[in-house]
Amino acid sequence: MPAKWWIRGPISWTSGPRSTRPYGDAVAVSPEEELSRLQPVLSVVTTFGVPVSIDTMKAKVALAALAAGRQHRQRRLGPAARSDMARVVADHAVPVIIMHNREAADPSIDIMADIAAFFSRSLEIAERAGVTREQILLDPGIGFGKTPEQSIAAIGRLAELKSFGLPLLIGASRKRFIDKISPAPPDRRIGGSIASHLLAVQNGAAIVRTHDVAETVQAFRVAAAVRERNMSDTVFVTRLALHAYHGVMQHEADVGQTFTLDIVLDIDLSEASRSDRLAHTVGYDQVVEVASRVFCAKRYRLVEAAAGAVADAVLETFEQVSAVRVTVHKPHAPIAATFDDVGVVLSRTRSGRRDGLRRCSASAAMSATSATRSTAPLGSFATDTISASSPARRTIRPRPGASKTSRRSSTCASPATRGWRRMPC
Repeated sequence: MPAKWWIRGPISWTSGPRSTRPYGDAVAVSPEEELSRLQPVLSVVTTFGVPVSIDTMKAKVALAALAAGRQHRQRRLGPAARSDMARVVADHAVPVIIMHNREAADPSIDIMADIAAFFSRSLEIAERAGVTREQILLDPGIGFGKTPEQSIAAIGRLAELKSFGLPLLIGASRKRFIDKISPAPPDRRIGGSIASHLLAVQNGAAIVRTHDVAETVQAFRVAAAVRERNMSDTVFVTRLALHAYHGVMQHEADVGQTFTLDIVLDIDLSEASRSDRLAHTVGYDQVVEVASRVFCAKRYRLVEAAAGAVADAVLETFEQVSAVRVTVHKPHAPIAATFDDVGVVLSRTRSGRRDGLRRCSASAAMSATSATRSTAPLGSFATDTISASSPARRTIRPRPGASKTSRRSSTCASPATRGWRRMPC
């Protein structure tokens, strides 16, 4: 008796008084036998605190379950979609699942076209009986009257059934098509079941029916967390150029250099997209003002600390921001190599937890140009020079308050896409 599953956990318990396995050896069971099997089970499963659905094709069984105050789940074996069952559903205003099935699999047909035609006919019968659309869910019947390839196709093409505008349910748990892909007995098909259900939800399934509830709940919660993390709305400012005096070298403290910042804010923009009001988002100018003020307010030896200060200030200033990522590029870092860029990427969440800090590698592939660097040690970079063809030498202006002895002459260069371009330090 598997449970149907939703992201919050199990939402109903399915009780089946007869086997509905989708194979030709299923044994027919009379309504009386179904009821005798069902009655002792109902008294137990109704104590679980979730709705109970009855897996039956017989109106008599459904009526008996409803008389006991249970909600009812319906399966349909053929396109006729028995009108007596439809009337029971309509009279009691209970939810119903219309499931596709065939008496035998036919590998020559387009299974999705067959499923769509079946649903169209069944929905017409339900409408004539007075069943409202709000009561109906659709189940493509994975494994029922289908070859393994057709079951796989039904999961892969599930989004085609969204055209009906009704919730879709998938029950791929431990089905035989998994064994065709990766041979395993039913109790060892959990991996295949979870994979199928994850893909089904990605393709539009609203409810999953599974035997292995705990494992499926865990898989879906992890998938949802990863998806939400990567799909948040964002506001961003990139290539914000700021002159500051960060760095471990005295030369960097005396002269400073230009850094560029990329700032990405995770923020729910749903309200702003509807209201068209600035109050429901964050202004770019506000982000620039906060980042510029904090980044240039003091000298940091490490750009990691400067990036962290910006991230913390953004979270403190803008309460609607859930997370922020700050990238600090330091293209003029005192490194004895030819490189495009170095820097750090720092992520912070609203909780203040450091989610990640990674130092960008210094892409130090040597340029094929005629650039040469002196052999002076790294610590003497302040008096070092880089030459590229005919470099223009510049006199560096010290920051206010620096001593006259800090005046030096140097040429800083940054590799462009082709050759070199000379930039002031």
